[in-house]
Amino acid sequence: MLTGMTTLVSCSEDDELLPEVVESEVYDEGVAEDVTAEVGTEGTRLSYESWIMVKGITRANFDNRVSVTLNGQFGDVSAVCPVNYWDIGSYETIISRETADQYTDGFVTVTDSVLVYTVSFNEFSFSYRLNYDVAVYDDGATRQVMPYHYYSNLVDKGGTLETADSYVDGDYAYARRIYRHSISVEFGGQTYDLQAEVTLRRLLGPANEPYILNSTVLAKSVEPNPDGEGFLSSITVRSKMSAGGEEENTYTAVLPAISDRYTGEEITVDGTLADLELLGSEVVEQGRSFEDGGEYVTLERIEENCVVHYNRFDLTIPLVRYEAMFDNIVLQEDMAGAAYDGSSVRVTGADWAFIESNGNKDHYFLTLTIEIKIGDLSVEGVYNGWFVFVKQS
Repeated sequence: MLTGMTTLVSCSEDDELLPEVVESEVYDEGVAEDVTAEVGTEGTRLSYESWIMVKGITRANFDNRVSVTLNGQFGDVSAVCPVNYWDIGSYETIISRETADQYTDGFVTVTDSVLVYTVSFNEFSFSYRLNYDVAVYDDGATRQVMPYHYYSNLVDKGGTLETADSYVDGDYAYARRIYRHSISVEFGGQTYDLQAEVTLRRLLGPANEPYILNSTVLAKSVEPNPDGEGFLSSITVRSKMSAGGEEENTYTAVLPAISDRYTGEEITVDGTLADLELLGSEVVEQGRSFEDGGEYVTLERIEENCVVHYNRFDLTIPLVRYEAMFDNIVLQEDMAGAAYDGSSVRVTGADWAFIESNGNKDHYFLTLTIEIKIGDLSVEGVYNGWFVFVKQS
């Protein structure tokens, strides 16, 4: 809570009861340029004088100097936040204002206000709270906000995510990362730096059971699966344990690469088969889903479309591939994998089987075969579909 002291210099002889003011006006005002800053365990406390000159009429004329000490306060941020993943992504910032407390002394009411600067990620957020006072003079005839200093030129300096050993808090052990962030802000002509230290943590288990202190990736590899289609991805990890000693383990994941035979809906084309021209192709992602890949491994199924562009229509052949992520809670790491190369699509066959002619319409059945590279492998895809070419009269 911020407090202040109001000094009223009055010509009235009645010091206990405030006089009834018939009329008044503020004819001068000011604020001290020098702001006192005191650094303590709860942060930095700021104070300075704000004043106005008021003249008016009660039972007699008066000419008063009304003075109040206004305060400000801010401090560094320390927080602990649970998260599900170490890949925290980017953040957005939100500026808001709050009212914390209020007190009145004579004709002056001081409101303790807060500028809140929030740094918000998908899974966690934290806020810098910058307190400042605003004083309002109100004698019933005149109401005026007295001069005050405000926070300005706030600069976000960004942050960094640091690794740290797992630790025990109470009855549980947690894996952790330390996120450090900083801002600078001006108040009363002075620039101040504020720091935030946020402990991000993930639950490992009971503190009385062995847990992983830290993990390091020793090697990653991906190769064609010798036992079937797709790829075999491997990661070797060394872990330091809370009970002492180290463990070195290799984890593997099978990553299928799939293209099924696809039958499309009938397509009507204005023109003839001779008018067609192949323009190119691309791979377009459609969606992702997750599957269990074994101990510490999560598979991500990625559905994509190979889109073959003709001058009159597009043909779509569904593709599926997989990626894998290793996550033992302490270490989260993408495993090696392979992606379809959209620039390598090759049409290896286009069989236009003529079915019949019906007036100005020619009916065909197309079997289109493509070949597309993924890593060191090639995957074949087939599109089947009926076409009606409408001859122009």
